[in-house]
Amino acid sequence: MNVEKIILNNEGTIVDVRTPEEFRSGHIPGAKLVDLFDRELQNKLVQMDKNKTYLLYCRSGNRSAQL
Repeated sequence: MNVEKIILNNEGTIVDVRTPEEFRSGHIPGAKLVDLFDRELQNKLVQMDKNKTYLLYCRSGNRSAQL
């Protein structure tokens, strides 16, 4: 999978899994916030379209690797 191609062709959704405070301090333009520590995380994940591509990121890669 070529992440650059996915982003340039708008073929996926960028998902920031940091906290809202971290997101407010700066994020990739157009990224959607899905806080890994949110109590409603499971509900949010279930609502995501399983046929779409999601690119997850966090500051260090630890949290995004958990999903």
